[in-house]
Amino acid sequence: MFIKICGITVPEDAAAVLEAGADFIGVIHYPKSPRHLTAAAMLPVLHTAEPFRKRGRKTVLVAADSTTEDIIKLLDAVECKFDYVQIHRELTEDEYGSIAARLNEKHKIQIIRVVRTLETVQRLFSSSSFSSVPYLLELSHGRLPGGNGKDWDWSAAKPFCQKFPTLLAGGITPDNVLEAVRQAEPFGIDLSSGVELSPGRKDIEKVRKVITMVKSII
Repeated sequence: MFIKICGITVPEDAAAVLEAGADFIGVIHYPKSPRHLTAAAMLPVLHTAEPFRKRGRKTVLVAADSTTEDIIKLLDAVECKFDYVQIHRELTEDEYGSIAARLNEKHKIQIIRVVRTLETVQRLFSSSSFSSVPYLLELSHGRLPGGNGKDWDWSAAKPFCQKFPTLLAGGITPDNVLEAVRQAEPFGIDLSSGVELSPGRKDIEKVRKVITMVKSII
């Protein structure tokens, strides 16, 4: 069970979250988000995470409303200190293939494919064979693409999670994380607002609590 803590905005939170045992941290590039970071603001966070990456932890660039060229420019600006790009918009198969090829060609980086509608879940489930490409599944339909704190019927995700490596997101907190895992049986979980003191600043005690509970059920 992998744990991703998203919406990291400062180096001290990056260090504390990774020291607590998170497998992934997410950094958001989306100006409408209160957790948005520019490339310059990302660099101190990524430098802090670098020693943990050498021990197998992963960094994720979370992008929304960004073109492929914009993403490549941002990766260039931070010397591609990311392991994955998570694109928060619905992609057709052709769009996904094109973006994945460009990012792999330029930076040897993978995409975490975000799924936000039940229709897409059903389409991928019926038309796609097993793939090692990770998905992030969030059907909460909040105002922002991530970090809305809205839960949903996680049990609807179980068949998808059984077929594909899936990070489950949307409204997960220390109070309901075990129920979310029980209902969906995902590859991993993704938390942001559910472990915050305020938008962009993490409550490290909540992070530790989630990690301890999730790791205890493995």
